[in-house]
Amino acid sequence: MQVSQAFNALHVLNDQPIFRPPSAQKDPSVANLGTGIDGGPTKKTTVLAPPTLVEASFGGLLRRLGGPLPPVHKPPVEDIIPLGPPAQTEQLGIRVHDYREALNAAHADLVSQLKVAQDSLKTAKQSGDQDAITAAQKSIDDLNLQLKDNRDKLLTVHDAVKDLREMRQQLAADVKAGNVDAIQQDRDAITQQRDVILADLQA
Repeated sequence: MQVSQAFNALHVLNDQPIFRPPSAQKDPSVANLGTGIDGGPTKKTTVLAPPTLVEASFGGLLRRLGGPLPPVHKPPVEDIIPLGPPAQTEQLGIRVHDYREALNAAHADLVSQLKVAQDSLKTAKQSGDQDAITAAQKSIDDLNLQLKDNRDKLLTVHDAVKDLREMRQQLAADVKAGNVDAIQQDRDAITQQRDVILADLQA
């Protein structure tokens, strides 16, 4: 009798639905990485999905980020003749300026040495020391030769730069007149004159 009652009670319990407490709904954008300091789960911000194959290109990436596309630069047409002077001549003025400054500094130093040599010659003549007179005179002659060479270099570069300036003026006149046949000739002449000046600067 007791066994039958116990069996009936167990059967009734099995027929009842199992009650489970509602679980907290998890945010799909938050991953539980463990227990934090306060006892709760640590959270991690959702990472954006990797770009697709279309977005992997530069243009697709810019569109994904909402930015503009870069401008398209067309290659220059090869048969167009440049109108201005060759680009290599633009920096030539700086080199000529530096060269003239170096010549001016050398000239000032030579003049100072010449004054010292002239004073030495004067003292040697007063003492009557023939060897000192000869040495002082030789020093003066050498310095005068260096001064002349320095002046010649300065005049050479000056004349070459003057010719180059006239060539550039001729090029500007031909460009203004639309003389296409002469433009390339002017540019070639400017390039050759530039090479002449560079050779003078290195002499």
